Amino acid sequence: MDTPETVKPDTPPQHFGPQATALVKAVALNANVRLELDPADTRDRYGRLLAYVYLPDGRMLNRVLVEGGYGYADPRFNHRHKSDFSRLQRQAMKARRGLWKDVKPEDLPRYYKDLKLPGADARE
Repeated sequence: MDTPETVKPDTPPQHFGPQATALVKAVALNANVRLELDPADTRDRYGRLLAYVYLPDGRMLNRVLVEGGYGYADPRFNHRHKSDFSRLQRQAMKARRGLWKDVKPEDLPRYYKDLKLPGADARE
């Protein structure tokens, strides 16, 4: 999964980035979380740790973010939760939750440049 950037140098925060950051801080900052790593891919090309994050209540943070429309189900990488994240994203899009409420094509990551947005017909 992928969340909108908020701290990329020389770049303004992306659409819904501040809200995604606020949610993560609210549910995970100073919390005792559990990380689950995939042994095949523990780091991305920037050296960032890739992990499934489990909150104290047992929910997976990655799933919470996609389900609530705070992040994207990144289709570029294969992992064991890929179909689940894609399903959750479709539901969030349909319900227009989070970033899907008012996202514009130019707000989307480049890997979703051709994605049909909810309510797109009404915008044309």
